[in-house]
Amino acid sequence: MIPYSESNLVYRNRDAIERQQGDTRGFFPDERPIDLHMRLGVINLDKPAGPTSHDVVSMVKRILGIKKAGHSGTLDPQVSGLLPIALSDGTRILQTLLQLPKTYVCNMQVRNSEIDVNWEDFLQTFVGEIYQFPPLESNVVRKLRKRHIYEIRHLDELNNQVLFSVTCESGTYIRTLCEDLGRAAGCGAFMKELRRTQTATFSEEDRVTLHDLFDAWMDYKELGKEEGIRRVVRPIERMVTHLREVIVDVSAIRSVCHGTALGVQGVLAYSEGINAGETVAAKSPKGELIGIGEALVDEIVEGNVFKIQKVVMSRELYA
Repeated sequence: MIPYSESNLVYRNRDAIERQQGDTRGFFPDERPIDLHMRLGVINLDKPAGPTSHDVVSMVKRILGIKKAGHSGTLDPQVSGLLPIALSDGTRILQTLLQLPKTYVCNMQVRNSEIDVNWEDFLQTFVGEIYQFPPLESNVVRKLRKRHIYEIRHLDELNNQVLFSVTCESGTYIRTLCEDLGRAAGCGAFMKELRRTQTATFSEEDRVTLHDLFDAWMDYKELGKEEGIRRVVRPIERMVTHLREVIVDVSAIRSVCHGTALGVQGVLAYSEGINAGETVAAKSPKGELIGIGEALVDEIVEGNVFKIQKVVMSRELYA
């Protein structure tokens, strides 16, 4: 399967794409040899409450016996939920996920139950731009910050606890949000429990636990079974599905990997709506991620159109 959407691609040479998919070099992302698959993999990990995000990354490295891995955004120790972890070469593009919106389910405890609040309506007053001071226990400078709340949904209420989901800009402090909600409502409130249910394009539908990872890795190491580890470790292309794309002619891939700007003659297809300065994913005709970089023009008509910034593909793969 080619991990790019043909529905929004503008083709400059469809025949070349189909022809170059038969090139003996390179691999479709789901068909990479297992060692390359593990170097260019990402795990949609379901972090348990208790360990720090750093602890969880260390556990992943110990299980897989690798030296390099990284997560896409810290979760506090007591918070559970999705913590995508990139492996080895995949860590080079982690920044593509760091600034994307995230969704949480929060259980908020109300301090003063005698004050009647219609929480379903009141929550909506916090949708849009808000201002926050980071919590005292955070490790960042405590200065006023502006954040965006995209959506809040009231889910349930029981025993002075309000359950709601919130989709927000990266860097929003849900603990502070609960305190601000309680202060504004006049009843006081604090965050009791929190779970992250979505980060960027990663959702709970295919989440993986540390136990899943350990079992799959043991099946591979002891029995030679690859199915489990391929299920829990997904191709790195999963991390860039939110980006627009440029499909690069195989004759230009090696020079792009070495930092040469991509000219229009090396573009076989591209996503509609690309803007100059936008972060774009460069891919081979087989859908392999070459790397991410900057679009140089609004219209791919002539001249140089793309400049690589982070390379994940081996420079020798298409030698």
